[in-house]
Amino acid sequence: IRKMDEHAFRIVASAVLAGFALSALLVVAVAAGIYAHRLPGADRVRAFLGRWPRVRAALTRLRTGLAVAGDARAVTAAVVISIATWSLTVLAFAAAAQAVDVEPTMGQAALLAAGTNLATAIPAGPGYVGTFELATVTIAASVGIAGAPTLAFAGSSSAVANIVATRACSWMFFFIASVPTSSSCSPTCPKRDAAGM
Repeated sequence: IRKMDEHAFRIVASAVLAGFALSALLVVAVAAGIYAHRLPGADRVRAFLGRWPRVRAALTRLRTGLAVAGDARAVTAAVVISIATWSLTVLAFAAAAQAVDVEPTMGQAALLAAGTNLATAIPAGPGYVGTFELATVTIAASVGIAGAPTLAFAGSSSAVANIVATRACSWMFFFIASVPTSSSCSPTCPKRDAAGM
């Protein structure tokens, strides 16, 4: 059992490190997108992109969309809501497992939640059956949770996680919709030059 715990720990640690690495890359990409106009050589890139108006227009829209990352209140709300949603999803996986007499640790439940959500990027079969369940059974087996209840756990965790995610997204929608907006652009909103970028 101790050897399985070490194996599960390595899997969870690798998944956490990969998550941190992807998050760091995302932060760097967002920062580069927001401050691209201030980077050295931005004028040359702007002139080069002038040859392709569609690409330039798409990048302008992307930069305008990234301007929301300059609003500390919006970023804080997004981070808090994201952490709360993921925490509830992990608890939903743990609760669904307990319902079929499987007792994962919180680390195993977190690995199951993250792994199955990543697996849903693979196209599913008709009725959205297949990839989520296969990922749940495979990840559960890799951390030492195996047997007949695992498939029942996969189905119940899918249902419970979808209910939790739907409720959290509904709450987030109403929270964001209740935030007053102004008709003018915020100070972080990128200004367009005469060429439209």
